[in-house]
Amino acid sequence: MGHIGTRRIIIAAMGGLLLLGLFVGHRVSQSWRTRTGGSIISSEEEVAFSVVVAKAIRGSLEEMISMGGTIVPQARVEVFSSVSGQLQEVKVKEGAQVKKNDLLAVVRENESKSIPIRSPISGIVVEQSCEPGEIALAATVSGAKPLFAIANVESVKVQVGVPESLMTFMKSGMQARIRVEAYPLDHFPLAIFRGTITSISPTLDASTRMATAEVIVDNQDGRLKPGMFAMVGIVKEKLRDVLLVPKESVIAGEESHLVYVVKGNTVEEREVQVGASDGRWVQVLNPTGSQNPSLSGEHTAFRPKESVEEEDEVVTVGARMVYDGQRVRVMR
Repeated sequence: MGHIGTRRIIIAAMGGLLLLGLFVGHRVSQSWRTRTGGSIISSEEEVAFSVVVAKAIRGSLEEMISMGGTIVPQARVEVFSSVSGQLQEVKVKEGAQVKKNDLLAVVRENESKSIPIRSPISGIVVEQSCEPGEIALAATVSGAKPLFAIANVESVKVQVGVPESLMTFMKSGMQARIRVEAYPLDHFPLAIFRGTITSISPTLDASTRMATAEVIVDNQDGRLKPGMFAMVGIVKEKLRDVLLVPKESVIAGEESHLVYVVKGNTVEEREVQVGASDGRWVQVLNPTGSQNPSLSGEHTAFRPKESVEEEDEVVTVGARMVYDGQRVRVMR
């Protein structure tokens, strides 16, 4: 009887714990419903991946040819002393902005005569290699060194290498667009500078098989600095009324490309063939009945996929992190 009584007590205690657990669970469920507006969030909704989208649009596109180059001053002048003597004064330092005929330094030729040295152009002092008390040698004397270098950067030149294949396409007078890393595309349109091709060398460098072209760019605000690397774009073709998606929405594949379209609260994988691009937008050629294998892992079967249509919302931020059928939450 002692053992039976003990079992009854244990069973009764377990039953009490079970009832307590159900009661607590009920209270937690009520509390969760209250905090979520009366409905319980499912585990699927909890793991929805946050994405940013943009609409596919119809518009115009300029296909660009891009070449790399270096920014140099429009003009650079080295300033020498006209006479030999001791530097009595140095009026400017490196980095100073000067106008044409501004006083740069004073050289004492002898006890009774001092000679002013003036800037031959307007620009920036990019080099200053003299100090008061030093001896300046006249430009005509062997071993004479420049006291200053002045660069005009109100407009600058971009020197680019032109491959042999583009020699017949490139012409003086063509308009160009210039980009530098200091001003990324999210600063658009301030990231794009406009210039004009002013010259193309008639011969190619024997080692690189490239010609050199010069592009003049207005730089009144001084944002382009000598020495910067620049990408120069020339319009190859102007396309109108074409289907466009943002470049960051396109995932490159070997035979086709992928775009993820938001439908409801999930994404659908779409195969696309792409055409021209201007660096921000990509043309979608929109084939029908594509038979390429899915790039998300389904390599065992071929199946047709829809493409992208105007007004479709395509994933931009997060495009490389989602998969076909994944639940997503669009960040507005």
